[in-house]
Amino acid sequence: MNSTQEWNEQFYPRPYVEGHLYWIKAKILAWDNNYAGAIAYTDKLKNLERTDFYDKKNEPEEIDFYYDIWKKR
Repeated sequence: MNSTQEWNEQFYPRPYVEGHLYWIKAKILAWDNNYAGAIAYTDKLKNLERTDFYDKKNEPEEIDFYYDIWKKR
């Protein structure tokens, strides 16, 4: 996809993809014991204007659970 193409939201809305990528990056950083970086990317995920990936009520990735663990380390 080059920079002149528009995002095609037919399959995944842009906020979903951004949130998912932030979460993947956070998990990689935590796996490497970089908990400050993991927390920073999780904060980016939580602070997205609209996210279809992070839903506090029905959240299979347990983002808040891991976020709390990382903050304690």
